[in-house]
Amino acid sequence: MATDNNKSWWKKALFDSEAGGETSQPTQTVSQPTPTTKVNTVRKPSPVFSAPTPTPTVVDDGEVDESYINHLYDFMTKNNFPGPDYYEFANSLDEMTSELAGASEEKIFQMTYKVAYKQNLPVPTLIETAQKYVQLFTQHKKEFDDYLNSESQKTVGVKVDENTKLQKSNDDSSKKIEDLRKQIETMEVQIETNNTKIEENNVFIESESQKLVIKKSKFEKAFNIIITKINDDISKIKQYLTTIK
Repeated sequence: MATDNNKSWWKKALFDSEAGGETSQPTQTVSQPTPTTKVNTVRKPSPVFSAPTPTPTVVDDGEVDESYINHLYDFMTKNNFPGPDYYEFANSLDEMTSELAGASEEKIFQMTYKVAYKQNLPVPTLIETAQKYVQLFTQHKKEFDDYLNSESQKTVGVKVDENTKLQKSNDDSSKKIEDLRKQIETMEVQIETNNTKIEENNVFIESESQKLVIKKSKFEKAFNIIITKINDDISKIKQYLTTIK
């Protein structure tokens, strides 16, 4: 079973990326309640043409969310292939880096591989399993994107449809006001009720849409760091280890 210490090479990939001057994404503003937060508001009817409800804001600080790094590591651990492979090699590489502090990168890779070779892990298998993990992560990202799309349909899409219906109701009510002067007061109350709901829905749409964008951004940032780490290791394995017998 993987321990928190085994996750250190993932976290180093995160920190190395940030220290290397990774360009932050533009700050986005949306509301930031936690995923389980539910806000229920009850509002009394207000006068017609009241000021719109201000949209709450959430700031994407551009930082990689470490929880996604941990999620990806746990996903890799859960899907670890039987027997020695790139997963074990990467963890050993991190340990060897600590043990051989100050040694060259080539030496660290080669010393780590000596241990892997004794465990019947030849270079072709090491590269092949690393590439398989890239494929697993790519499929996992697709599933995550599908999940976000599904959530968007359940939340934002429903409210957009509701707004369309509410706006149509407003248009019908406005026409009736012109034709039925005696019902103006009733119609205006209905219009205000619908407008209030539209305002609330617009706040919800803006907030939920941008939260989904932030989730996608944070996941992709973590995903890109891990894929870059694996691909970089593959290149170094090919560079340093392919000539070893």
